[in-house]
Amino acid sequence: MKSKIIEGYNRPYTIWEDGRVTGGRNPEKALKHNIGKDGPRVRLYKYDGDDYILIKRLLAEAFISNPINQPAIRHIDGNNNNISLNNLEWSDMKIIVNNSFSKGLIKHPWKGISRVDKTKTCKYCLGKFQYTYQNKKSECCSRICASNLRYGK
Repeated sequence: MKSKIIEGYNRPYTIWEDGRVTGGRNPEKALKHNIGKDGPRVRLYKYDGDDYILIKRLLAEAFISNPINQPAIRHIDGNNNNISLNNLEWSDMKIIVNNSFSKGLIKHPWKGISRVDKTKTCKYCLGKFQYTYQNKKSECCSRICASNLRYGK
């Protein structure tokens, strides 16, 4: 199994292909990791303090080539806790967000409600219409329908 040394820290740390990070006081022992919303992260000590670094970033920087300098790392299956090398790729944030919307991993930002929520029945013509978060108080499918029925046209 391949390993690479992580640069920029006052202690020698090593990242392995399977996601283990070794080093620090006991170079033989794997460091403990915390699981956050972005995936597993590990605590590495620098000269001026410590950092919590995502294991996926360490893996990608060490083992995955980034020829066009993409800034972010994408999980192909959408599972942030799956940090295997064949599940990670360099990507752009726009692609990550669009992919997350299409897979249903994240909802629309308006209070967690999707853009088109439900269908309602029009109060005036009894037709069905879809409403969004902005117009959820509407009772009619259109202004024309409401005005025609209100004024007897």
